[in-house]
Parts: sequence; structure tokens; C-alpha cells
Amino acid sequence: MAVTVAEDQTLDQHVTVSKDGTVEFPPLGQLVVEGLTPSEIASEIEERLERDYFAKATVSVKLFESDLAGDFVFIEGEVEKEGPQRWRVGMTIGDVLDLARFKPAWGDPSAIRLTCG
Repeated sequence: MAVTVAEDQTLDQHVTVSKDGTVEFPPLGQLVVEGLTPSEIASEIEERLERDYFAKATVSVKLFESDLAGDFVFIEGEVEKEGPQRWRVGMTIGDVLDLARFKPAWGDPSAIRLTCG
């Protein structure tokens, strides 16, 4: 996961999502990112940076499926919640689509990509 902080380029870094759905992001420490979209992760980092470091923080997050460790799947396309989802024993593809909030009424299943991490 590539994190960019416009206000301080020394905070720009590449971090890996661990098996427990977290990342280490100095100076904030451990962040829970499981089930969050890249924009939700960026918002969380912005809020925490604005509490302790900046009056206004501008953060962007780009997530790559290669950043996922172990028991995750990465889903992107016509779903409401793109990004990593924890894969649990016994889950089906339908379960993952439910986690990602796929809505058959407006989503095209052929426009969804699912990658195992």
C-alpha cells in the first residue's frame, strides 16, 4: 500500500497489510485497514495526522494486491467497498461479494476482479 502525505514527503511510504488486517504507519503506529477502501484508509490517516501533527493533512492511498499478506482477497470493480477483505475458512465467492457490497441490480459481475493475497 503506497501512502502519500502531501504536507511531509518524509512520511510517504509503502506498507504491507498484515494477516490481522493492520499496517504499521510511523508516526501513527498500527492502523486497522481490514475492510476499508483506499479512500477510507486515507481519511483515517488524515484524521489522526490532524490530531497530532498538521492543521490540515492531505493523504492518498493506493493499494496493490501484492501488498496483502496471507488470508486476504483483494476485490475491485463494480462493488461498493473495493479493497482487501479477510478470507475465512468456508467462505464462498458470494460471501466475499457480500462483504464488498456487490449489488446485482447496479453492478456487472463481469467487471469485478478478485485476487487472492
